[in-house]
Amino acid sequence: MKKVIHAGLYYGPSSLKTHLCIRGKQLLYDFCSSRDIPHRRTTKWIVAQTDTEWEECLRLHDFAETLNDNPSFAHQPSTHHDNTIPIPGPVPTRLLSPSTTKEIEPSVRASCGVLESLSTGIIDSHALMTCLQSDFEDHGGDSVLNSTVTRIDSLEGGTRGYRIFVRDRASGIESSIVSSTLINSAGLGAVEISNMILPRERRRKAYFAKGTYFGYSPDSSSSSSSSVTNGNSKNTTRIQNPRRLIYPVPRPDLAGLGTHLTFDLQGRLRFGPDVEWVDDPTDLIPRDTRLMEAVEEIQRYLPGVRGEDLTTDYCGIRPKLGRGGSVAVSRSPSPKEENGKKEKDGVKGFQDFVIQKEDGYEGFVNLLGIESPGLTSCLAIGEMVEGLLYE
Repeated sequence: MKKVIHAGLYYGPSSLKTHLCIRGKQLLYDFCSSRDIPHRRTTKWIVAQTDTEWEECLRLHDFAETLNDNPSFAHQPSTHHDNTIPIPGPVPTRLLSPSTTKEIEPSVRASCGVLESLSTGIIDSHALMTCLQSDFEDHGGDSVLNSTVTRIDSLEGGTRGYRIFVRDRASGIESSIVSSTLINSAGLGAVEISNMILPRERRRKAYFAKGTYFGYSPDSSSSSSSSVTNGNSKNTTRIQNPRRLIYPVPRPDLAGLGTHLTFDLQGRLRFGPDVEWVDDPTDLIPRDTRLMEAVEEIQRYLPGVRGEDLTTDYCGIRPKLGRGGSVAVSRSPSPKEENGKKEKDGVKGFQDFVIQKEDGYEGFVNLLGIESPGLTSCLAIGEMVEGLLYE
C-alpha cells in the first residue's frame, strides 16, 4: 500500500480530490500525532528535465498559490509537525534552481529545476488502519472478513433498509442481514456492489490499473557508488539516498503520477508504481518485464541507479472509473497525444472521486473510484459521508 501523505497539487481547483486531500492531510497529521501513529513530513520534489516540464512546475506552483489564497481552503496550522520548514498555507510550495537542488541532493538530476511540496509526508499506513479498525470496534462495530457479498436487495427504495446477502468463503454458507443505511466503500469491488443495487442505466464499468513497485538493493560493492553506462563510456556516480520523495513532472495522459521514488519510515527506498491495465483485480503478481521501462524512467532523475540494483517488489491495484489521467489536465494535449488517446483507449481525461447519495435509494452512499489520494483523504471522506447521511 502506498504510504504517502499527499499535498493536493494535482487535481484542479474544484474537484473532490483537491478539497478532501487538503482537508484530509490536515486531519491526518493531527490524528497521527495525537494517536502516536508513525509518520514524518518529508517534503517532495517534482523534478523538471525539460523547459516544457519546468513550465508545468511553474503552473503547479501558481495553482498552489491560488489554493493558499482561497478561503475555501482555510489553513488550519498544526502544532504536531515534526519538520522545521514553515508551512504558510494549505498547499505550500517553493521553486528551487538546478544548482540549489544539486547542493541539497547531489544524486538527483533536475536539469531545469524543482518544485518542492512542503507539506508532503509519509505514514505507517498499516498502523493507521489498525487504529481506525480498533476505534470502529470499540464503538460497537463488527468486522466480518473472508465473506463475499453475493446480492443486495433494496427494500422499498431503501426506506425499509437493505438486505445484504453474504457467503462465507470457507464454508460456503450464505446468510443475510438488514441495514437501514448502506455505505459502499468496497474499493476494488465498489462498482460491482453499486451495480447490484442501481438500475441498469445507472451502472458503471470498473477499470483496474495495476502498479508495480521496485525495490532498491545495491550490493556491497556498489553501496557507496554506482556505475552507469552511457553510450560506450562507463561513469561511476556516487549514490546518496535522497532525504525527500522524488517525483517526475506529471503527465495528463498517464493514469498515475509516474514511477517515483518513495521510502518507508526505516529509510528503505522504493520506486513505483508504474501503470498496467488489467482485467482481474486480484492480479497481484509482479512481472519482471516491467523493470526495463521503469529503469529508464528512474534514471531520468536518479542517473546513478543501476538496473541490476532494482528488483520487482510487489503490486497494487487502483480502482478506476475510466482510463483517463490521474491529474487534472493543465494544458491542451498535443495532436499526437490526442490521436494516441483516441486510437488506444478512448481516454476521457481526469476522473474525480464519486461520493454521493444515490437518488431514489434512501440511506445509500456510494464511494467509487477511491484511489490516490484516498489514503490522505480518508478522515475527510469520513466527515463527508457523515454529513451526507445525517446533516
